[in-house]
Amino acid sequence: MESFILTSILIIGSLWLILLGASFWGISRTSVIDESSPGNLPPNAPFVSILVPARNEEANIGKCLESLLAQDYPHFEIIVANDRSTDRTEEIVRELAQRFPRLRLLNVDHLPEGWTGKTHALHLASKQARGEWLVFTDADTHHSPACLRKAMNHILHHKADLFSTVGRMDNQTWWERCLTPLLGLALMMWYPPPLVNSKHSKLGFANGQFIIARRSAYDAFGGHEAVRSELLEDIAMGKRAKQFGFRVRLALAPHLYTTRMYPDFRRFFYGWSRILLNGLDKSPFKLAAFFFFGLVMSIYPTVLTVVSWIVFLFDPELVTGLVFLLCVLVYLVKVWTVSNTYFVSGSQRRYAFLNPINTLVVLAIVAHAFYKVVHPTGRIEWRGTQYSAR
Repeated sequence: MESFILTSILIIGSLWLILLGASFWGISRTSVIDESSPGNLPPNAPFVSILVPARNEEANIGKCLESLLAQDYPHFEIIVANDRSTDRTEEIVRELAQRFPRLRLLNVDHLPEGWTGKTHALHLASKQARGEWLVFTDADTHHSPACLRKAMNHILHHKADLFSTVGRMDNQTWWERCLTPLLGLALMMWYPPPLVNSKHSKLGFANGQFIIARRSAYDAFGGHEAVRSELLEDIAMGKRAKQFGFRVRLALAPHLYTTRMYPDFRRFFYGWSRILLNGLDKSPFKLAAFFFFGLVMSIYPTVLTVVSWIVFLFDPELVTGLVFLLCVLVYLVKVWTVSNTYFVSGSQRRYAFLNPINTLVVLAIVAHAFYKVVHPTGRIEWRGTQYSAR
């Protein structure tokens, strides 16, 4: 038994050391826009159109628009695409539009076959936009006054065609603080920012919470019409922009905007199931591989640690204390590696110690996504509309 545990834990420990090195490499090579980042603009700063899709967002839209209207960027307009809302979203936007001429309301009253609600709303809004740069941002985001100015400085400096950021998550509950960084890590393992930013890599990615696209590039790769049926239109747009040879960039921007994705656990569970399902290309193979990876890298070494401790207590000849300590050491390396993600995302590192429990929840989300994609009639509900999971 001791040789089996020793061999297993040495292999897994080596893999975690590789992941630890990869995490430091990824963090060191990922752009970060913070309070000290430059925000200077050319004298003729380009005109920007900010497009906000909104469906039943009465709880968020006012706060979002007030933060956008307070931007210190000189030349911009805001278009809200009110996508068939049945609450006070339209009323709130109209009241603000009467006070701020740069804000316009576009009412969307139908959803054509083959489109998702968000892609259709943003497609219509882009047709009315006058800017040479288009900013797509969600209604549940809240922006700092310097957000647009610093983002435009970054995109102009790097001569990018499509740029997106990962802002700060407003994690208010313990399960948000425990799980969101881990799920973010899961997604970034498939889309490492250094590879997304490399002109030599074909990997594309974008985060729909905040995307800036050069209008000419947006039109060239087909815009939202080209990804009209995608439930993760942001990632699809990032991939498509790269396929067309455009420069794509991704940066961390914890001080530019905040967002709270899902206020309750049910929406959190099913929302992330949708994200992982589509983020992994609706591939049963990728989802199964991800599930297996979580089992082997997180759950299995935890089981080995517990088993080695129990056997050591009752029969030290079967498992020595040295093997048990090695299992503990691998667990600590795992915690150290995962804690980097909690630190980068603004959450507290101590939640990484709950990694086995957190991983079980993540695996349940992955399993749900796998079930949806292999089920012949698997459906996903998003924003009150049913879509096929296949």
